[in-house]
Amino acid sequence: MMKNREYKGLTLREQERAQVRRNMRRWVKLREHFDKRPRDEKKPE
Repeated sequence: MMKNREYKGLTLREQERAQVRRNMRRWVKLREHFDKRPRDEKKPE
């Protein structure tokens, strides 16, 4: 039972890491998309 619990915890941690990596990739794509838009579309700061 103990080993099962440890294994489950490891998989959970791995899943978290994978999700974070996926989110990072998504953010990069979003940033690239926004950077490609014309400058005058953005509000003046």
